[in-house]
Amino acid sequence: KHIGTDQKIIDLIIERAKEVENAN
Repeated sequence: KHIGTDQKIIDLIIERAKEVENAN
């Protein structure tokens, strides 16, 4: 299992969510 890969994807989603909140 590639836990590291999943963690990176989660981090990217969190970063995108933060950018959206800042944009609004």
